[in-house]
Amino acid sequence: MSPECSEGCDREALSRLLYSRRTNATSTTISEVSDSGNPDDATLLAQLDVSDERADAWSQLLAVSDEFAALQDAEGDFRWEPGKTGLDGVITMGYPIYGERVAVACNALERVGAVTTASVNVRVCDE
Repeated sequence: MSPECSEGCDREALSRLLYSRRTNATSTTISEVSDSGNPDDATLLAQLDVSDERADAWSQLLAVSDEFAALQDAEGDFRWEPGKTGLDGVITMGYPIYGERVAVACNALERVGAVTTASVNVRVCDE
């Protein structure tokens, strides 16, 4: 796979990541965990989907990462929905509602296998 890098993308680092993922995939298993019980870096990298079918997701991820690098806290990345207490006494905790740029990043991370669907439940701002 050879995803397109947007301007400022570190093509060499991306190539090293993808090469190391391909060469280590057969020797790395999910059972490799750190002392904390979490998968180690090699295991996580081995689980990334670098197939040609995911080239568009990698391109999206690289583009949005460049956007975040250029402007880390853009207006509209999220808004906070405040907590409230209903008439029946039910308390709803406050929570963030994310903007389109965050949703694009989360979607691309899911598509390349970097996160699971359960951790990508992003509510997008109604703008």
